[in-house]
Amino acid sequence: MASSMLYALLFLLLHQSLFSTANLFHKKSLFRQDLEFSESQHKPLNDTTPTLFFEVTKPIKLPNTKPCSYHILQHDFGYTYDKPPVLANYTPPSHCPSQKFSKIVLQWNATCKGRQFDRIFGVWLGGVELFRSCTAEPRATGIVWSVEKDITRYYSLLMKNQTLAVYLGNLITSTYTGVYHVNITIQFYPAEKNGVSKLGDLVSKYHSPADLIIPFSQNLPLNNGLWFEIENSTDIALREFKIPQNAYRAVLEVYVSFHENDESWYSNLYNEYIEANNITGVAGNGPFREVVVSLDGQVVGAIWPFTVIFTGGVNPLLWRPITGIGSFDLPSYNIEITPFLGKIIDGKSHKFGFSVTNALNVWYIDANLHLWLDSKSTKIEGKILEHVSSPLVVSLVSDFKGLDGTFLSSVSRSVSSTGWVMSSYGNITTNWIQNFSYNNSMLIEENGDLQIVNQTIHFNDSVHAKMPSSSVFSTESHKKFDLYSYYNELDEGNGTSVSSENVTLGFFENKSKDVGFGFSKSSLENVQNGQGNMAVKNNLVVSGLGNTQQVYKYDGNDFCYFRNVSSSNYTILYDELGNICHKGTRSNSANIFHTKSPFRHQLDLSESQKKHLNDTPPTLFFEVTKPIKLPKTKPCSYHILQHDFGYTYGSPPVLANYTPPSHCPSQKFSKIVFQWHATCKGRQFDRIFGVWLGGVELFRSCTAEPRATGIVWSVEKDITRYYSLLMKNQTLAVYLGNLVTKTYTGVYHVNITIQFYPAKENDVSKLGALVSTHHSPADLIMPFSRNLPLNDGLWFKVENSTDIAFSEFKIPQNAYRAVLEVYVSFHENDEFWYSNLYNEYIEANNLTGAAGNGPFREVLVSLDGEEVGAVWPFTVIYTGGINPLLWRPITAIGSYDLPSYNIEITPFLGKILDGKSHKFGFSVTNALNVWYIDANLHLWLDSKSTKIEGKLVEHFSSPLAVSLVSDFKGLNGTFFNTVSRSISSTGWVKSSHGVITTNWIQNFSYENSMLMGKNGDLQIVNQIIHFNDTVHARPSSSVYSTESHKTFDLYLYYKDLDYGNGTSVSSENFTLGFFENRSKDVGFGFSKGSLSNVQNGQGYLVASNNSLVSGLGSTQQVYKYDGSDLCYFRNVSSLNYTILYDDVGNTCHKGRKSHSALG
Repeated sequence: MASSMLYALLFLLLHQSLFSTANLFHKKSLFRQDLEFSESQHKPLNDTTPTLFFEVTKPIKLPNTKPCSYHILQHDFGYTYDKPPVLANYTPPSHCPSQKFSKIVLQWNATCKGRQFDRIFGVWLGGVELFRSCTAEPRATGIVWSVEKDITRYYSLLMKNQTLAVYLGNLITSTYTGVYHVNITIQFYPAEKNGVSKLGDLVSKYHSPADLIIPFSQNLPLNNGLWFEIENSTDIALREFKIPQNAYRAVLEVYVSFHENDESWYSNLYNEYIEANNITGVAGNGPFREVVVSLDGQVVGAIWPFTVIFTGGVNPLLWRPITGIGSFDLPSYNIEITPFLGKIIDGKSHKFGFSVTNALNVWYIDANLHLWLDSKSTKIEGKILEHVSSPLVVSLVSDFKGLDGTFLSSVSRSVSSTGWVMSSYGNITTNWIQNFSYNNSMLIEENGDLQIVNQTIHFNDSVHAKMPSSSVFSTESHKKFDLYSYYNELDEGNGTSVSSENVTLGFFENKSKDVGFGFSKSSLENVQNGQGNMAVKNNLVVSGLGNTQQVYKYDGNDFCYFRNVSSSNYTILYDELGNICHKGTRSNSANIFHTKSPFRHQLDLSESQKKHLNDTPPTLFFEVTKPIKLPKTKPCSYHILQHDFGYTYGSPPVLANYTPPSHCPSQKFSKIVFQWHATCKGRQFDRIFGVWLGGVELFRSCTAEPRATGIVWSVEKDITRYYSLLMKNQTLAVYLGNLVTKTYTGVYHVNITIQFYPAKENDVSKLGALVSTHHSPADLIMPFSRNLPLNDGLWFKVENSTDIAFSEFKIPQNAYRAVLEVYVSFHENDEFWYSNLYNEYIEANNLTGAAGNGPFREVLVSLDGEEVGAVWPFTVIYTGGINPLLWRPITAIGSYDLPSYNIEITPFLGKILDGKSHKFGFSVTNALNVWYIDANLHLWLDSKSTKIEGKLVEHFSSPLAVSLVSDFKGLNGTFFNTVSRSISSTGWVKSSHGVITTNWIQNFSYENSMLMGKNGDLQIVNQIIHFNDTVHARPSSSVYSTESHKTFDLYLYYKDLDYGNGTSVSSENFTLGFFENRSKDVGFGFSKGSLSNVQNGQGYLVASNNSLVSGLGSTQQVYKYDGSDLCYFRNVSSLNYTILYDDVGNTCHKGRKSHSALG
């Protein structure tokens, strides 16, 4: 059965909570007592009718004939665990008027009421598995669900007397009361006359169902399902068989499901990690699994399965009422055996074997061998010409310390076979190819309480059967299985725990088939996102949330289907259906190969397409971030600018004279906060802007895109680090290059205020100590930006990969510490650098105007020509990016307050304390135009010295280690790119504080996988950046130490189709993740903080003649910060300007983890 909390990943072993059987460090039993869901937590309680549960999938295309209905089973599955399957005699549908059928459909209908876990079940006919599924988990008021499956491929089986067997191992107790009331019906659709006439020729035979189906399953009687059980990685299920000697085609259909310790195999831990941490009772063997099929001991095919999540998995509330992809109808997988027929049509016994690489208990596997027989022959001949099964190519890069770490795994392999058979149809040669690739990145943090998994499987296969003169049959399938999971669980003590979950599932497939008399193709895109949380006390869910969004799109030659649906705790929020095919011819001018500029006129977002037009107050836009921790003193407010930014593009910055806040009663401040407040009404694009004080950049941001009824947004930023700058007269400069026309009417009305919070006496008293000075703001800040006057922002512009922005400087000779703060933003051709195309792809396809140089960028900082540090930037998406409706009203991570990045210059002070001029240089690896870069050098000065000395002891900057694997044909293909590097420096300075040695280390790693499909109209990007740096400053004991471990995640799905007549439709799906663990030791105190910030979004746009006619933007965000003395949590979701839910909390994780459970 599918276990109830499939996936509560790893982490409660550390504190042996009630979840010790429900997390990743657990052994999952089929019927373990996991969680009890109190119905009081499920909405709505006043339902009296059963709730309809469903899996989103396309309807079956049916013929225009009236079906003949055949009810074959009604049964109530009560206590059926470890009992024989329910059996029924099946006879062919002789009562049907017609005995020729073109479509046969299995219908499963079930109801249940009460409390029950999810149960895996199967339906077999004559030992042949027809259907495998997972039950829905019921509620007190009852549920109902139905599944329809096309079983026409089992035609020959259904025309004979058989035994029907259904196994659903359910358990009934005083707590788990749910009985599953089941009806199974088969609908037989008579063939239309023109559908029967072609059945005599060979190409139709290849298109038709098999003549014979041989089961590879366990024999009745038995007290279980008929599947084989694979218990470990050495276990092989073998089954002997003989086939008729006149078989000219053979396909092995394999059913696969995974349970107990391997139910969430894609998140299983690596054995080296388990052993290093001395953990027992954990699901291990890593997160890679492969089902291997052998014939007489030789590998003939493989299955890299889709990651089905059962209805009790991750967070059961996610799957009510929308169930996980594939959970109500688990996929089966085909292995082409035809090339091997020459070996097995000899009338002798042979053996199929089924095993699972790295398996833990338990996998349920069985198979059906579909055979096509030559009615004009009793014995045919054949030969295997070539067979290659490459070994697995495995790569694992791991970096962990204790229970925290990262793991990056990649696997690939291929299988190919060619063979011929000679039958009455002639000599037919069949070629069978499988190609697989797999990538899994796993992050474990918070001492094992947090796990993030990002996995992609590419599973491609093709079959080509041909006679010497012509092709008979050809089919290709290109599948991609995506999984992203975020799981965090905290033990709050007293039997209470809180978990938060975020999951993305993607099933993508492009199929084509040529059966001689007709060519067909189809594409499927099926993406699910879910966000949830649960609070559990004494094994009872006391509160919980499950939000699910799904976009399903199928596009075939003559049948199309679209559905966009969302739910929250049993309630459907929206449900949009459509069945319009893409009829137009695609034009490359409308796809992702476009040049993006900061003032591009792409879409006019017509307010008529937006909801709530009768809103009169402006809409509040916001970026989700933690509040600034403020002292308990009354701030002194200083309003420094009010300005209306109309047509300001290409004009000088707005200037204002700034003087220190002499009007404030206190002149010692412990916190200084910058406040930006703006309103706008009308239509306008996003604009990048900056705020400088004395040439020092304080703040960089992107404007919100307004609406007709108006918007308002505010940003607060802690600018205490600029303390010394703020205590002197300066010129304030603000550049916001806006463009106002008859169409783009939005004027930005801006107010800037600074709040000065007085310091308490005890805050000031410590300022003499060295450790305090390392903790305190710098004494001097030098700008590295362009000088006024100018008609632009003060940033430097880096236009290409060879462009270097230089700035000369001299520093005071008594500086004992130096930190360079770098501001970075990317625009025009590099606004979406992470999705830029590779030059080899551009050149091979003769593309013009495409943003190239690939998707890797690095900002390099040099000192007198020597690299001293780097920035691998976070992928900020501006408010007009991808789909503007995604950022209304929740903006993208970092877009309202772009991050700056620190480079420790202290080790190099010995080189630049000579009173001479030196140069900082700023460049961008692989850059296209344009990058805006400037910097601020923060200097700490020795008040007791006028000149100090120092020396650079050691400096190392490794070259980039770059790997690129590409595989493309025309405009379609895949690319996998990895990059890594490290930079380290050590130096000392001797001041009145003594000799202080500073060590500075940066470590970077980068991975980007890119898929191009649909002749260039589809792009999928999956990117991970790890960006770690440490600073240690010490005399005999440590003075200052800081560490930062950052991970930047990006997933982007973008498809744009041109329908002709100026109409195009785009669909978008994204995930952004910003994760950081920081620690700081400043001698008198240690502090740490962890941030997990994840955004998911789904949207589409329908545009006609550059104007939006309909669109959708749905965004979900979970923000969690846990620091030494400040915690903050927010879970918020929006849909086209409307907030769907918004949960805010500030409770820290107080519980202490116990290592006693580690064994």
